[in-house]
Amino acid sequence: MKFKEERREKEWELLKDKNPFLYNMILDVEKFSQDNFQIEPVITNIWESIEEVKQLHGGVYTPNIHEEYRAVDLRSSTYNPQQIQDIVNYIDKNYTYDPQRPQMKCVLYHTVGAGWHFHFQNHPKSEKKNA
Repeated sequence: MKFKEERREKEWELLKDKNPFLYNMILDVEKFSQDNFQIEPVITNIWESIEEVKQLHGGVYTPNIHEEYRAVDLRSSTYNPQQIQDIVNYIDKNYTYDPQRPQMKCVLYHTVGAGWHFHFQNHPKSEKKNA
């Protein structure tokens, strides 16, 4: 695993205890990426302070799951469009965000803040399928 900043590497170590489910999902993505594309993922964001959240939303505070160690962002620019879709499909096939809300996903490929990226997230009811 690579990290955009040293800070993110420290947050990654904290994530192991704060959110083992998400930590293991990201390890699963890392293995999938390396096995299928020979690309090592880059973590660009894990935790955000209230001030960082405000900065992303034009000075307005909006509750954000990054504050709760429930989200991890990965760089997407190292992948081609098919690889991006393959990662999204892999997570959708193997993880459920909340069984009561099947429209919610454990991975989003979207643009918020610094541009297009993968946003991985989980909920207390998240499950690994066929685990």
